[in-house]
Amino acid sequence: MPQEARRNLQLAVLMHDITKKEGEIDKTHPVCSAKDAGFILNKFDMPKERKDDICLLIRNHDWLERYNKGITSTEEFAKTLKNGNDFLMLCILGEADLKAVQRDGMFYEKYKDVLQKGAIEINEIIHSLVTAA
Repeated sequence: MPQEARRNLQLAVLMHDITKKEGEIDKTHPVCSAKDAGFILNKFDMPKERKDDICLLIRNHDWLERYNKGITSTEEFAKTLKNGNDFLMLCILGEADLKAVQRDGMFYEKYKDVLQKGAIEINEIIHSLVTAA
């Protein structure tokens, strides 16, 4: 993964829950956190495309829940995340987020198979979209 993509991922990890209160369930926080992160990132001298990539990761870091509950289709995810390393970075962020829910790792253990299944399905669609283009 290119260095800039790694830096984008690091910033997304730091800001992905910026609006979420500790210990609370907040289904709106991915969108709200992306909006606030965008505001913060606008204070820095970096290309708009990079800011957009970071906010895309933050806005979609709940992809596993949306995939698992059928809220967003695999095709929609693939179209949104087909560029560069976007989906790979989102999978890394999603896995780290799952592991952080409970220190004993039980939450991650509960959902890791769904994470892998979703990643495979979405990657296959991304591959077909990129190949067709």
